[in-house]
Amino acid sequence: METQVRLYSRSTEAEEPELLERPKAPTFLDVRDLCVPLGECVTVRLGPVDPSVCTRLAENRFDQAPVQVPSADIGWRIVARKELERLAADGHALTDDPTSFLSKDTFDVQSVGYPSVTDLVDALTRAPAVLAYGVAYSSELLPDGAESQPKVRRVQIYGLVTRSDLNKHPIRLAIFDCLARFEQGLARLVSAAFDEPWEWIRKLSPESQVRILGYMALSERRGVEHKPVAGAMLPDLLNVIAKTPALLRRLGFRSRGEFDDPTGGLADIRNRVMHPVRPLVLGEEDVRSIRDVLTTADDLGQRVVSALRDIAREATS
Repeated sequence: METQVRLYSRSTEAEEPELLERPKAPTFLDVRDLCVPLGECVTVRLGPVDPSVCTRLAENRFDQAPVQVPSADIGWRIVARKELERLAADGHALTDDPTSFLSKDTFDVQSVGYPSVTDLVDALTRAPAVLAYGVAYSSELLPDGAESQPKVRRVQIYGLVTRSDLNKHPIRLAIFDCLARFEQGLARLVSAAFDEPWEWIRKLSPESQVRILGYMALSERRGVEHKPVAGAMLPDLLNVIAKTPALLRRLGFRSRGEFDDPTGGLADIRNRVMHPVRPLVLGEEDVRSIRDVLTTADDLGQRVVSALRDIAREATS
């Protein structure tokens, strides 16, 4: 049975409302807020390369272009502008030879189009642009009431997502949500692991101690109760853990160096996320840094949850 390809357009919203319910967590993205629909892209065709298309791509600062390729799994691939310019200069045609296109240039977002920010960033570490698509399977009712076999495969292409799109607000919001949840878990762990606040505060620099103790004093004077950890920043929490062998062991790290290596970029990415006009991504290295930070936050966050369970279990035993 032939693959059915249906391109996304805003008019389809009324047709499939069950697919459009937004996810509750900001870490899951509505890919339509990020991608450029194919109908709005500069696209090219297989065959002789028109030099004017290369000029149009360059004028609009587009480094890639979608190409309809019937032999491809979803019917479309992505070609780099430089490849088109090379073919045009040599007088060669663009064929369906896989070497002409970007490798790993598609990104499956499932049928509802809500990938996690980590998955999307990871996809863009392997290619500068991807075609976001989803696949759904459905059966047709036969005259006797039975469902048709095999099921009909429907490919829905949402559009083109590039590394530049990682600078859009939904990405910033998703990363902030991920890191905020992670930081909250660290704060709970530090509070639970020490009987007295000064036990962990004294591990910090004098500047951090003054800030946290001053925050505590001001809160008490104003009659607002806060735990001391509320005055700690992400680098403070990471430093406390790094300087506490018992906590390192709880989290599965054999040494401070083993802990410092993956967590070193967390504070920088968090600070960049907090500045709404500061680009998150300027190049490929930034994409990898964000991917590594999100992966670390997810992995370490799960370790923190496990450590908190152990501490609570020990307190009641």
